[in-house]
Amino acid sequence: MNIHIFIVPYDSGKRAERMGAGPHHLIDNGLVQYLREHGHSVRTTTIEALDPFRVEIKTSYELYRQLSSSIQENCTKGEFPLILAGNCSAALGGIAGLSGLNSNPLGIAWLDAHGDFNTPDTTLSGFLDGMGLAAAAGLCWKNLVKAIPAYRSVNPAHIVHIGGRDFDPEEEQLLIDQGVTLIRAGEVRDNGVQMSLQPVLDKLGSQIHDLYLHLDVDVLDPEETPANHFPAPGGLFAKQAVDVITLIRDHFQIHGMTVASYDPAYDRDGNTLRAIFELVHQALS
Repeated sequence: MNIHIFIVPYDSGKRAERMGAGPHHLIDNGLVQYLREHGHSVRTTTIEALDPFRVEIKTSYELYRQLSSSIQENCTKGEFPLILAGNCSAALGGIAGLSGLNSNPLGIAWLDAHGDFNTPDTTLSGFLDGMGLAAAAGLCWKNLVKAIPAYRSVNPAHIVHIGGRDFDPEEEQLLIDQGVTLIRAGEVRDNGVQMSLQPVLDKLGSQIHDLYLHLDVDVLDPEETPANHFPAPGGLFAKQAVDVITLIRDHFQIHGMTVASYDPAYDRDGNTLRAIFELVHQALS
């Protein structure tokens, strides 16, 4: 496969801090070589903020606009966009970029410990990155999101959220009210990947064929594979996450992928790094 890695090394508008250090850590520790050894052609592009005065909302959406444009300019010949980002909301640029290349309805598989479905009216923290999936569904930041080139909102009924276990109360209710399918981490751990996901993916697969895959690394269990400073106990084990992605891949055509929210400062033994490599490999196989 021809892969184009888009590096977005920002966390809340700050470059290479906290989770913003994750993308280059993955590159510096051999992700490109790993993918090439598995038969892929790989090239990279780094997305940088142009305005030197960086603030969370303005800088973040500037990056998403640039990312969408860059995907549309560079991935016209069938390259697979793999986005390495500090924040989950970079998926907005990825989804928009793919929408500019493909007119088919797009679904989302969102693997995350958290809902990312808050809005400015429901959030308890004010954290912009806790609103990314809601923005993708067209529920908030509407003017900013519409300014992302080729943005189209995704039907919430075409979104499956997997591995969640840390939701704000209003956020969780909004997910349910909007028709997002929730497969919680506890369900996967108790019942297994096949039993938990097969019926859901079968149903979604009857409606759409093209999918965007989002991996927030904190979907993994922090005892085994710590991701960042937002640990939520009871996550998916790495092997379970591999099986989840394999099952998704078997049901849909995955057109793009985000890997986000990895802070290497919390990965002292490299277990999480190795898990990320394997998860990306499975998505691309």
